[in-house]
Amino acid sequence: MTTSADNSSGAGKDGSAARGIAPLMAILLMAFLATGVMLPALPLHMHHSLGLGSGWLGAVTGSHFIVAILTRPHAGRMADRRGGKPVVLIGLGLSIAGGLLSAVSLMCVDAPMLSAAILATGRVLLGAAESFLITGAVGWGITLVPAGRRAFAISWLGSAMFLAFALAMPLGSFIYGQGGFAAIALTTVLLPLPALVILRQLRNTTIRSEGTVRAVAVLRAVVAPGVALGLASLGYGVVLIYTVLLFEIERWPWGWLAITGFSVAFVALRLAFGTLPDRFGGGRVAGLSLLAQALGLAVIGLATGPVMALGGAVLAGLGYAFVFPGLGIEALRRAPKGAGGTAMAFYTAYLDLALGLGIPVLGLTADHLGVQSIFFIAAITSVLAMILSLRLGRWQDTDG
Repeated sequence: MTTSADNSSGAGKDGSAARGIAPLMAILLMAFLATGVMLPALPLHMHHSLGLGSGWLGAVTGSHFIVAILTRPHAGRMADRRGGKPVVLIGLGLSIAGGLLSAVSLMCVDAPMLSAAILATGRVLLGAAESFLITGAVGWGITLVPAGRRAFAISWLGSAMFLAFALAMPLGSFIYGQGGFAAIALTTVLLPLPALVILRQLRNTTIRSEGTVRAVAVLRAVVAPGVALGLASLGYGVVLIYTVLLFEIERWPWGWLAITGFSVAFVALRLAFGTLPDRFGGGRVAGLSLLAQALGLAVIGLATGPVMALGGAVLAGLGYAFVFPGLGIEALRRAPKGAGGTAMAFYTAYLDLALGLGIPVLGLTADHLGVQSIFFIAAITSVLAMILSLRLGRWQDTDG
């Protein structure tokens, strides 16, 4: 694996970067497939088996993101100091434990509140797992590629996660239809095991920092891109969590297909054009992408049938594709050297904060105003994120 390619062509750099992070992509694919199979099943399980509404769904889902806020900074500091390998290992262990607790919640479905509380605890562990997995993998991945391909690494590692979600939607729907939520929980336990085998073969790496880096300095550096990410990611959360419920309420078929369409569009654009933020500036590319996301969310809100809603989800997926890597480059550009893991942890925590607080609030809003209303709200926050992202791009031009 080559870590410096100053004299190579752009294609050579991309090939070297892709080879370097390929094992990490495989680990993330399996790990997030394990957590993703629960996404199409969770709303149906809570609605049909437990008889709970959108507010409870938002609370259970929100617990997942709240714990990620609390664990991400620790995962980032650990990645900077000890490398990404032990961080990813912890994430895989937590994922298995979360699947086990989800299975335990099925022992008390006759007491819906208790079952939901246990399920929420399982979601807490899965949230911590995802936090350690993506923070460790990204912090590790940016040490394996040239500095000019960091957005490429972030894009491709994130694509592995979203490809997992795209595959998880039909797989989760099939497993739930065949074996119920128990089969979903078992799948969540088993899928991370092959990832452990791959992880064992990899060599740990770190980047030496220049002196002691204060966490508050890193946090201050990522505030602007983090806020933009949080505003933008409400759209992602609404599509991921509430689209299946919208299809269920409207009695439209194939609700999972909308999430799969979102994820496939997202992954395809990243894999095809993953170097755009590196070449043209992260803030500028993220800002232009967010226009498409806002339009896609508005289309879902206006949808009168499943085809229109599916088209909106695909457009939103295309729009969200470059938000995380584009704004992530802005966060890394502002952070001290050697604090890449911590910077990405604090930066991603804004996503967790937005989803952890926003998803439950939007769930309550959906109970009162209807599910389609929250897609319009997310479109508005996407426009606000677009404005802030474009300003970040303009500041980059000013800074030279």
